[in-house]
Amino acid sequence: MQVKRYDGFLIIVSIFSVLLVLLALLLNPAKSLEFANALFYKLTHSFGSLIQFFEFICVVFVAYLAFSKIGKIRLGDEKNQYSNLSWIFMFICAGLGSATMYWAFMEWAYYYISLGLNIASL
Repeated sequence: MQVKRYDGFLIIVSIFSVLLVLLALLLNPAKSLEFANALFYKLTHSFGSLIQFFEFICVVFVAYLAFSKIGKIRLGDEKNQYSNLSWIFMFICAGLGSATMYWAFMEWAYYYISLGLNIASL
């Protein structure tokens, strides 16, 4: 039996970083919001197109791997437990399930803030 080893330094740095951000948000929420908006604006305007290009290159690369001879390499010796069609439907169901869970918690707030379905208030 293998004993699990934890990286104590990494855990401490992560917890400290989260607590530092949380403390800044609690002590000065207005300034934190201003900083977050400025950071978001700078990052999206500086790297937005570059990130989209990188994502496109990654999708093209993965498609190349899937449809080339490399995509035919079998990982493991066992027969597939599920067919490709079953995998596709499992991914679709997982996406629908996660969207349902998201809206189960958020939909009430959406309708509370604004009338839904573009209905004008009287």
